[in-house]
Amino acid sequence: MILKKRNPLRVTLITSFTAIFTSFVVAIIAVNTYSGYRTSIEVANDLFAIQSQRIIEKTLAYLGKAEHSAHIMSRHASAGLLSNTAPHDTAVDYAAQLLWSEPHLSGIYYGNEYGLWGAARETKDLVNKCWRWKEDLAAEVSQGKYVYVDRSGKVHSQKTFQDTWDTRLRPWYSNSRGMPKPYWSDPYVFMTEHAEVGISVVHDVLAPDGSVSGITSADITLKELSRFLRTHTVGKGGVGLIMDTNGKVVCTPNMADAVIATEANKLRLRNISELPEYPYLSEVVSRHAHTAGGAISVSQGGVKYLVSIADFPKSFGRPWKLILIAPKADFVSATKRNAMVSAIISAVLLVLGILLIFMISRRISRPLVRLTKETEKIHDLDLDGDVGIVSRILEIDMIASSISRLKVGLRAFQKYVPSELVKELVRTGEDIRLGGRQEILTIFFTDIADFATISEELPPEHLSLHLSDYFNELTKIIQECGGTVDKYIGDAIMAFWGAPVRNPEQEVNACRAAVLCQRRLAELNASWRNQGKPAFVTRIGIHTGPTVVGNVGAEDRMNYTILGDSVNVASRLEGTNKVFGTGIIVSESTVSKLSDSFITRPLDYVVVKGRTEALKIFEVMDLNDGMASEKDKRFAEEFTGAFELFRDRDWHSALEKVEKILSEYPNDVASLRLKARCLGHG
Repeated sequence: MILKKRNPLRVTLITSFTAIFTSFVVAIIAVNTYSGYRTSIEVANDLFAIQSQRIIEKTLAYLGKAEHSAHIMSRHASAGLLSNTAPHDTAVDYAAQLLWSEPHLSGIYYGNEYGLWGAARETKDLVNKCWRWKEDLAAEVSQGKYVYVDRSGKVHSQKTFQDTWDTRLRPWYSNSRGMPKPYWSDPYVFMTEHAEVGISVVHDVLAPDGSVSGITSADITLKELSRFLRTHTVGKGGVGLIMDTNGKVVCTPNMADAVIATEANKLRLRNISELPEYPYLSEVVSRHAHTAGGAISVSQGGVKYLVSIADFPKSFGRPWKLILIAPKADFVSATKRNAMVSAIISAVLLVLGILLIFMISRRISRPLVRLTKETEKIHDLDLDGDVGIVSRILEIDMIASSISRLKVGLRAFQKYVPSELVKELVRTGEDIRLGGRQEILTIFFTDIADFATISEELPPEHLSLHLSDYFNELTKIIQECGGTVDKYIGDAIMAFWGAPVRNPEQEVNACRAAVLCQRRLAELNASWRNQGKPAFVTRIGIHTGPTVVGNVGAEDRMNYTILGDSVNVASRLEGTNKVFGTGIIVSESTVSKLSDSFITRPLDYVVVKGRTEALKIFEVMDLNDGMASEKDKRFAEEFTGAFELFRDRDWHSALEKVEKILSEYPNDVASLRLKARCLGHG
């Protein structure tokens, strides 16, 4: 292409340097801003992680007190206090003592299968000691007694009563039957005058023979944990809350927000979707299940928030999650201020830099114009005279010296080769022609399973190095087996045999390369896994057929490559491995040229995209050499027999044979497919 307009060198240099300098300044500002933002987010993630750990540890310590009390009560009750249907003052008195000594508890209970129930519950400044029992186990009515005492044991009031309340139907009792102990209940609203939210921890009471004779429970309210959440947040405007995996609120900074009245005028805990202040939490929880961790950014009312979700340890026994929320501005506001200051300073430097570049460009452009004229003389082999350019700029002086030495060398070369011949060689040249010819080739395609997922998990630089190691190993095997590597397509390799040099054993060599690649990958994948790198599980497709091979492209840039339907078939066969759970699939045209040096089995007849005729496909399982196992050979023979019976429409015999195969290889996908087809015809 002929340029209609050329700019003077000085203008080009000034423009280029200005553009580069401007781009550099803009890039610095962008990188600093981005780095500051990333750093702020990383700091936020660290703060979220530290605070999450602290709150979770505090929560577990707080709840652990209740568990300890229930355990002590369980051991006390195991001394025989729950062995019959009569009430025991001693057990209730002991529960009251525990309640006085542990102010965080709101109640301690025990009960057994006879309906016996005892409890000590906090009621303002008193403790309510309560008993229930059944005179007749078949009766619906329970006998009961309340006694209100203070710390000195003085009785303030008492009463007896009858009702149909049955301890065995309470959640803390009924839901814990058969569960591992200690068992933590789901949070629920206590039946107290303030309708406080809490949870119960349950321990078994063991009879002398080791059987479970009853259950003890300790109630603990979440008000103290709620106060802790109010004072321990991330950022200036942060907030924290706890939920379970069903989306039910466990604890918030204001427990009144966690309770809602039902249509039946009963109280229940809200789901996170019912919290008016945090309408985005349901979406965040859903996104958290599909992310690798870290805070999630959301917007609400024009304000951006960072939301972190941390799981309680599995040892706790309840699938709780801690949610921390903080305004994003708490972390990135300083970064924005720094970016503004950097932009102002950079603008000033940019103006000064443009002035400096203008001065320098004049000193560069003038000698470069003279050097350009000297190179034009060399192009015309006008080698007379010296360059005669001296510059204080080292690079220009080096160019002038190099051109001067080049002229001296060409003058010496001129003595051996006529000048006119050299000019003609420079003026003309013979390009490689475009075009191709049709040949019978064997085409080889590879692809890495789940490469998209792997590429998302690895940093680009690590992925590039890892993929290069993979390509080096497979390319070496392909070339050693006489193949021509056409191109690398993402994570795939496209190769062929039979061109540019004809290869009478191209099918054998291609299949040998495929098996050797899989063997080498087995070693590499084991090594990579030990190094913490992802394994590259590879699928290979091979087909032999008529193919156009030659130079394809433009006049000034071309590739030696292959085209045609056979290329498409090989690519489709590679993808068919997914359907059959195999590693190497080849077409019948390839298998027909193989000898007994390979272990193969037929798979099916398939119609690949772009074709109307069914294509019989085979799996190349291994080379039939010293490394192949007799088990694999027997498996291939048995499967081939079953396939032949199916092809001959002997469905019953084929089914018997394939079921025998599946008894030894229950996960073989090809056998499972063949069985399904047999049953469909049977």
